[in-house]
Amino acid sequence: MAAQSYVGTVEGIQKLKVDGAPGAVVYFTNIEGRAEKEKYEWQSCLSNVTEQGVVSMGDVLSNIETVIRENVQPKEARFLVAFPHIATLFGWEGGDGYRESNLYKIISFDPKTREPIKVKEGEVGCLLELLISAQEAELWAESKDVKEYYNKPREGTFIQHTIKEGW
Repeated sequence: MAAQSYVGTVEGIQKLKVDGAPGAVVYFTNIEGRAEKEKYEWQSCLSNVTEQGVVSMGDVLSNIETVIRENVQPKEARFLVAFPHIATLFGWEGGDGYRESNLYKIISFDPKTREPIKVKEGEVGCLLELLISAQEAELWAESKDVKEYYNKPREGTFIQHTIKEGW
């Protein structure tokens, strides 16, 4: 089945802490060019009324912070890619001279409700997630520890890609 055309973009980046320590770097991402804008674009999603009421960015951030708090331990480097319909936490383990080089997909969930989302085994994600993962892997490789990794500047708006119809 051919993919629908779209443009994947990063709308914003936020660094979240857990109890004052590095938690995760969050990428708020959009899939632009699809018919259901409220499902794929943050601005449309946040202005859409759901069965739970109006979803605010405060609600989304609270849900993301809770998931990070439940899934991040000290000395673990983590980043999260958050589309309006699915968010995925990725990361590496490290500490006390040990640094993991394998990237792990930790959990996928609905950022509006915190409900876990089951994805196909072995599925990594869309191309935008892969581009963000590549950037984060480079930052992790350049860092001596989690604190340095977390504090490195991120450039998000340049990360985007376009999928053409029938790709």
